[in-house]
Amino acid sequence: MKKLLVLCSLFFVFTCSDDNNSNSVDNSQLSDFEGNVYNVLEVGDQLWTTENLKVKTYRDGTPIPFVENYEQWSNLTTGAWCYVNNDPSTEEVYGILYNLYAINNPRGLSPEGSRIPTANDYYHLATSQGVYQFGSNDFDIFKKFLSVDVPWNYYNTNVLGDNSSGFNSRPAGMRIGASEFPAFSRYASFGTNTIEITTFSSFKCFALNLTSASEYQIGFSNRDPRTGVSVRVILD
Repeated sequence: MKKLLVLCSLFFVFTCSDDNNSNSVDNSQLSDFEGNVYNVLEVGDQLWTTENLKVKTYRDGTPIPFVENYEQWSNLTTGAWCYVNNDPSTEEVYGILYNLYAINNPRGLSPEGSRIPTANDYYHLATSQGVYQFGSNDFDIFKKFLSVDVPWNYYNTNVLGDNSSGFNSRPAGMRIGASEFPAFSRYASFGTNTIEITTFSSFKCFALNLTSASEYQIGFSNRDPRTGVSVRVILD
């Protein structure tokens, strides 16, 4: 099978704490305004958090609205967050989902000492793991991005990663459309601050998609700002 990078105009497009409860950072961990601590690892010569963000305030301490109701969420024009599948028990494993208004809010979503990745940052991440290397080990490269403790699932077939990249991706899905939380357990979407240049109304999100028990897609999807996605950050 030779399937590493899928270029699709409609779905995937590849382009180029302290005691005062403030943010703190070193080269192995990052803490946010609320005191949540995230592990940090060098992946592709950049320092990435290896867990999805779960902070519920902006960098300046302003609370981000929690929106559970689907109709309210779908009409938002400002930042918001929600639990994966509207289930608080998912937070520890999957983090939380943010709409792209929150991800790119000028108050700052990323903790002090870090930044929201660009699409080029994710491009660099993917190519550093051999995304352009075609051959019989293609699926093994996909598994580099997946955690070893949370299986991805395609119609009752579990797929575990080896996380050799250290990125430690978990399939939180996203919040979008009439189905509200599509593709949980087989899809991960990560927000960027890169605007799609052909529409100027959507943002590029890095996506990992298990399309069968042995096939996948790695690339970018263009998402409306109301879409809820996971967030990783890079240390400055």
